[in-house]
Amino acid sequence: MLQFLSQIDRRWVFLAMLLAVGVPVLTGLTFPETPSPMVRSTYKVIEDLPAGSKVLLALDYDPGAQGELKPMTEAFTRHCSSRGHRLILVTTWPQAPRFTKEAQDISLDDFPDRTYGEDVVNLGFRTGEEGVIKGLVNDLPGTYAADVYGTSVENLPLTKGMKSIQDVDLIISVSGGYPGAKEWVQYAATPYGIKMVAGTTGVQTPYLTPYVPDQLSGILGAIKSAAEYEFLLKKNHPEIEFEALAMERMGPQHSAHLLMIFLIIAGNAIYFTLRRRPFRTTDETERQELLAFSTLLLRGAFVLVLGGVGLVAVGQLMLGNDPGARYERSTEMEVKTDDGSVAKWTEVSGAEASEVGDADVSWSPGRTIGVWIAALLTLAVFSFLYGDNPLYKTTESIFVGVSAGYYMVASFWNELIANLFGRLLPTTARDLGVTNLDGQIENWDPLYIVPLILSLMVLTQLIPGKGWIARWPLAFFIGATAGIKITAFFEADFIRQIQATVLPLIVYSSDVSLSANFASTLRNLTIILGVTSGLTYFFFSAEQRGAVGGYARIGILMLMITFGAAFAFTVMGRIALLVERLQFLFVDWLRLVGG
Repeated sequence: MLQFLSQIDRRWVFLAMLLAVGVPVLTGLTFPETPSPMVRSTYKVIEDLPAGSKVLLALDYDPGAQGELKPMTEAFTRHCSSRGHRLILVTTWPQAPRFTKEAQDISLDDFPDRTYGEDVVNLGFRTGEEGVIKGLVNDLPGTYAADVYGTSVENLPLTKGMKSIQDVDLIISVSGGYPGAKEWVQYAATPYGIKMVAGTTGVQTPYLTPYVPDQLSGILGAIKSAAEYEFLLKKNHPEIEFEALAMERMGPQHSAHLLMIFLIIAGNAIYFTLRRRPFRTTDETERQELLAFSTLLLRGAFVLVLGGVGLVAVGQLMLGNDPGARYERSTEMEVKTDDGSVAKWTEVSGAEASEVGDADVSWSPGRTIGVWIAALLTLAVFSFLYGDNPLYKTTESIFVGVSAGYYMVASFWNELIANLFGRLLPTTARDLGVTNLDGQIENWDPLYIVPLILSLMVLTQLIPGKGWIARWPLAFFIGATAGIKITAFFEADFIRQIQATVLPLIVYSSDVSLSANFASTLRNLTIILGVTSGLTYFFFSAEQRGAVGGYARIGILMLMITFGAAFAFTVMGRIALLVERLQFLFVDWLRLVGG
């Protein structure tokens, strides 16, 4: 039996994880939160800012990371708005303008005393990655000439007269990758001394923690920290009413963690037991029969789960609950542009089912179809529990193809058209409907002929015998990129990190007793031990024997602890994705729980 368990189909683990997450989502299981010191320090930074402070909120993530980061975005937005801070919303990701718009709506709709332009400005997306950050810290009007509605930043009370974001009191970066919080630390917070906090995915958190507390005043790492932040916000600001998304998602997280702990313990127990009692070959036939039977049970369990979901969907349709139904609100908008003309358009945004009946709210066929397609494709991915099948492979191919196509089109319009042809032929680009051009660009810039020529030279790789020409622009691109990045890395990741490890061995209390502060002393000793032993492990000029070898082994232990913590954060992030998907199925599609 132990040999059978050691080789059981991994899909049983997947099914167990699905149930461990799905049941708490359906039952609404939650656990009390105890905020960590890191979360408390992050909360305190925003809480202690004087009312009216300028806060730059950078939302650099895509829908794939919203399971972890959307709760952070909403919590940061509500906290800043409740404290009277004025928000400047930006993003360097082409997929994120919807999130800046949602943050804008939360700040204005949930806090009616706030007005756009005075308390909130949405600058939206600008292509250029970390170049946008460098532009913002040196020349805000030159980087963002206008907001998302085409209004000049000089005509908005919040940004009028701002030369750069060095004038803001705080940067909040909610980051899902590159460019993100790390680049904001490197190009803004560290070189210019701007106070900054961040909210990041579990994957990113271990790489940003070394910046705390000197370069980052605080960080929310993964969904757990978001839940703790929501707890503090609800406790200290009961007047703010909101759905605590992160706290709702921590119930499934906890149950998933308990399952993983059980599996780790059970797996190790089976492994060490089998080492002492070797497997007997005479049991092979019986083992194969058990494995075949378990696979049959697994497929039967999946069919039952899928059949149950299908029956629920049909039942909801018959009951008139309209599973997956979506609604939209159409709002007539107009704005006076800088030349005195009035631009009018209809803005369509999502609406809640409770708002049905309003004159400007109607059923949205496109959004409804989108929900159904997303739900069916999600179930198709879960069909892997039955086995590798054409439905799963087709869905996988669709995902890869759509992702590749999206990024290709986004790069074409945001990089090639907006950054290159938008500078060479600005009038033509506007006629083509390119919306993310700098509003101040009126005439063509001959300097951009240089990147055009370099880009064409890269294409010579496709010409037989002329591929050597492409080496010159590639060398230039690599050299220029290295030159831009090396200064930021040198200051933020080299000099400042060395400074952070120059610590006193013994920390004394600040009172008159001058007694040793045990916690701070232990922290400093741990950092010094970890850094020096880790460096010793990578010192290969001397043979690692005796005392040197023993100290190097401590470095190995420190590295293993670091890798383990990083992996744990990664696992937490992956579970958050699963929780978000199941909430989508049960809440947004089937309407079994929640709104």
